[in-house]
Amino acid sequence: MKKYYHSVSVLFACALLSAFFFASCYSTPSRNRGSLSDAMDGARDDSEDRSVPSKPRFPYDDPYDDPYDDPYNTPLFPVWPSTPARTPDEPYSPPAESAPDQGKPAVEVVPIETEMAFGLRYGISPFVSGDATRIDDFTFILGFVGEPAELLFTLSTKLVEPSLDSELYLSTADTLTMFALGAEFRRVPFSSRTVFSPWYGFGAEAFLMGWEFRNPLKAGSDTISSDMIGGLTLYPSLGVYLARNDFVSVSLFALPAVSFFREVTAEGFNNDFFLPMLSCQAGLEVMLR
Repeated sequence: MKKYYHSVSVLFACALLSAFFFASCYSTPSRNRGSLSDAMDGARDDSEDRSVPSKPRFPYDDPYDDPYDDPYNTPLFPVWPSTPARTPDEPYSPPAESAPDQGKPAVEVVPIETEMAFGLRYGISPFVSGDATRIDDFTFILGFVGEPAELLFTLSTKLVEPSLDSELYLSTADTLTMFALGAEFRRVPFSSRTVFSPWYGFGAEAFLMGWEFRNPLKAGSDTISSDMIGGLTLYPSLGVYLARNDFVSVSLFALPAVSFFREVTAEGFNNDFFLPMLSCQAGLEVMLR
């Protein structure tokens, strides 16, 4: 039986890896500023102490002596020797080459016929867990549209509005801004329909969320007025194409999502403030081929 490998699967895997490295674009800072919750408390207007710790994160004097001693900076993939270790007296013998397997059928690569498409998407999340009350999402889309699968790459800007009088609202100066890079895979079961054609899929986004502290913090001789944190968002997607033809596609969609945040911020605060965030986005999407 022949195996079929679609190029769209390879592209989606590459997009997920790119998104993962985007969320990890800043390394673990060498300074430990303490907990993010204490920093948020110190940035409030009613706080009398705006100082935060400024101590080495690493247990040794030189933080760059051996970075792999840092538990937050371990290699992403373990490395094993390609050949087992041998004693000095043991003669070396090269590994035997395996004979080609004549019983397996040839693997056939079948590319999917796709068209390039681009468009815009606007969504709003009126229900958000935690201290946020609303998220506005402006997304640029570039993808490959086929029958019946679609692969889309997304670049978005999200505005996170804190809930009134919440801890996040009292500690930050304005709306939080989130930049995200991701990919989404869709399946259109009734691709022959040109109107009211449903679709479903799943996607992932890596993001960086930044904010301004309501009042600057003092860490030794440093002044910290802003910070950011990375993370990853996973979501299933569901929608319906109101119109879908060779030139334009107009869709209504719903994206329930969960966002996970990194354990350290860019300034060195240990994240005990941002818990996994749930949201449900709905909106309109227009794409051109």
